Amino acid sequence: MHGGAKLLPPGKVSPFYGFLETGGPVGVVGVAIKVVITQIHRRANPRKPGTNLHEETTNKSKPTNRNHSNSSKMTHFWLWIHFFVAILLENGEIYCNLSLRSDITSGVFCRDPKGIANGRRLPEVGEIGLMAQGSQLHFSCTPGYVLDGLSKMVCGSEGSWEPPNKPTCKPVVCPELRIENGQIQPRKQNRKYYPGLMVQVQCNEGYRLKDKYMDLIECHMSGAWMRHIQATDEFLMNSDLPLCVEQTCTSPPQLPNSDIQIQGDIGWDGGYVLGSVVSYLCRYGYQIEDLRGSRLVCRKNGQWEPEHDDTALSKCVHGGCSRPLPILNGNFAPHLSTVYPFDATITYYCYTGFATPGHTTTFQCMADGKWSPYMQPEFLPICKHHP
Repeated sequence: MHGGAKLLPPGKVSPFYGFLETGGPVGVVGVAIKVVITQIHRRANPRKPGTNLHEETTNKSKPTNRNHSNSSKMTHFWLWIHFFVAILLENGEIYCNLSLRSDITSGVFCRDPKGIANGRRLPEVGEIGLMAQGSQLHFSCTPGYVLDGLSKMVCGSEGSWEPPNKPTCKPVVCPELRIENGQIQPRKQNRKYYPGLMVQVQCNEGYRLKDKYMDLIECHMSGAWMRHIQATDEFLMNSDLPLCVEQTCTSPPQLPNSDIQIQGDIGWDGGYVLGSVVSYLCRYGYQIEDLRGSRLVCRKNGQWEPEHDDTALSKCVHGGCSRPLPILNGNFAPHLSTVYPFDATITYYCYTGFATPGHTTTFQCMADGKWSPYMQPEFLPICKHHP
């Protein structure tokens, strides 16, 4: 220090005018103050009147026993506080004061319960590690963890936290998926589904996903399953989880110059249930090119397919009769690559060693485009073994 700097003795604090002892009133140019709290102790009983705190602590032979419990009822505290004061006067003198001062605080306080792993709390407790009655602590978890317990603690009237136990942060886990009439891949037996894991939903044969976008779902850090669609925040509730429903077929394909007859029930979505059969009937003046390809069946893959695996959907062609049906152990003649014209006739015959006793073997193509007699399997000749 420079000028007429003076140092007041520790433990003595004077008003500013008390410093000016050398020339009457002098204006104060500036004041600098620094406060440092260096110690805190619990006092079992209030300080006796007239006892200086500095003297009281000097006379103690043993340090104060600290209570290290998580919570306690505290009624009295005393603090060591250092005040560093520098006052610059107009006459150039600097007066410095290094004083030791005490303060006594009374009330109920709770000790710092510390933080929680994988989480944080607000507000943070200062270096003193105490919070007054009525103070609140709020806990939250970092992403990927979920709070187990109450999120708030309050310092009570007895110097203890309510509730007494802190919450914990547990890893987020998505619930196990059980898909009726389906399954997920990969399936984790007795294992947990953590955020970031994606699973594929597969329905059993004869079933399909009600929502086709549910084929790939992801475990979100919130602990909920969500559809794996880019830029979506749509989480799935239990009622929205993937659902495998019975497979159905949509409306059958149209065949030009024909009418449709369908045998089968309507499914949950307005489609046709598995096993439904559609028959195509050519309109007047047209004939089905191949009777074996005139019927389709709703299969387990949800598609309409020919009733006979070795055929395709036939056509309705203009005029004539369709190709005759084949017979076992025999054949017919003549064979034409197209439809048979009106008035054309065909004759069935048996292979050597077979015969057709009592059955009509000749059929004629009529003007209505049908064979006469009526050509159905039960009316066709049967070739039996003839010794």
